[in-house]
Amino acid sequence: MEQQKAFVWFQRQTQELEACLDAATEAIARFDADLRYLYVNPIAERVLGKTRADLLGKTVTETSSGSIGLSWEKYLRLTFATAQEQEIEFEFETQFGVRFYQAWLVPELVTNNKPMSVIVISRDLTGTKQLKRQHTQLLASQETYSSRS
Repeated sequence: MEQQKAFVWFQRQTQELEACLDAATEAIARFDADLRYLYVNPIAERVLGKTRADLLGKTVTETSSGSIGLSWEKYLRLTFATAQEQEIEFEFETQFGVRFYQAWLVPELVTNNKPMSVIVISRDLTGTKQLKRQHTQLLASQETYSSRS
């Protein structure tokens, strides 16, 4: 009976955690040691242009074309090998055009400090990058105007 209660409690906790992850504004994915998707939230589905059913159980290279899949494979392998968090910035062609992202690859460690999985949290920096570019252009225009005066 206690084991059944513990299982029910664990299931409820898992559902609550998944509900929180599903409500996040960042793209979140979880990978196993074979680099297969274990979880993706709705934002990740939208960014990748694929459903959970299309992604779960498949590797990043099976679901991504070209160099982006190979880059992700490299960073995921590095995170598993070093058991260290990685932070990267990258451009990604989405159905909404080219977007700029910042991602954190965080290993989930088991007792021997070996990663059992890696969670990837990606934040869209496109708006920030565009504002920085506009700011730089404005400063350059201002310098050009000032040097003419």
